[in-house]
Amino acid sequence: MPEQSFTDVIREYLESQFSGGGGGGGGGGGGGGDITVDTEMSATSTNPVQNKVITAALALKAAIADIPTKVSQLLNDSGYQTAAQVRTAITAAVPTKTSDLANDSGFQTAAQVQAAVNGKADKCRRIAMTASDTTATLNSNTFYVFPEMATLTPTLAPPTDNTITNEYHFAFDSGSTATVLTLPASVLQPDGFTVEANMHYEISILEGAMTAQGWAVTA
Repeated sequence: MPEQSFTDVIREYLESQFSGGGGGGGGGGGGGGDITVDTEMSATSTNPVQNKVITAALALKAAIADIPTKVSQLLNDSGYQTAAQVRTAITAAVPTKTSDLANDSGFQTAAQVQAAVNGKADKCRRIAMTASDTTATLNSNTFYVFPEMATLTPTLAPPTDNTITNEYHFAFDSGSTATVLTLPASVLQPDGFTVEANMHYEISILEGAMTAQGWAVTA
């Protein structure tokens, strides 16, 4: 038998392995069957696969450099918060008084309510006058308080709203010498009314007619 070359030995071995025809050994050849090479990847086949098929399959896999290694490399499509965002949210200032809140419902402050009440016709303002206000002009629905007056000649300002009751109301003190009170000629006065000394008077003029009440005061 002629001596086999190393190449012939390797070829014979491979053919015997893939053909299922038995072990190694000598002999010149040994018949072997055809080798089936798959043209696509399979989870069940035990056949070899073409190199280009493997290469194409590997090309579909992500490169190691493309695989995220930290959270910041991921797309936050669920609204997760960072530690800094959470810290900001839980340390935000909590309102401690109403002025810290946005007044989106039109609530009124005490000062605004008081101003609105003061502007109503049924709310009578009180104004303290001085001894020099001898010829003061009086507005309706306002209470004027005069001190001791030697003379008093008030003028009645025309009312701004004739759909409501307009009353002119004032008080004054008459000292040891009786105050000289002079009212507009259009005002009707009670018969026999005179201002006496050492008296406190409250005068009301409603619908052009005057009513008066007096109290004695200590001289």
